[in-house]
Amino acid sequence: MNCRANDLNPYYYFRHLFTELPKRAPSDELSNLLPWNDDLGEAE
Repeated sequence: MNCRANDLNPYYYFRHLFTELPKRAPSDELSNLLPWNDDLGEAE
């Protein structure tokens, strides 16, 4: 799983995703939500 390979706890990563995705429009950029994004390091 990519979140573990990037030192992210899968639970907190998916919780962050499911919180952020509904706030975004379909045309919004999603690359900042990918597990290898440096800004996600503390998604807890």
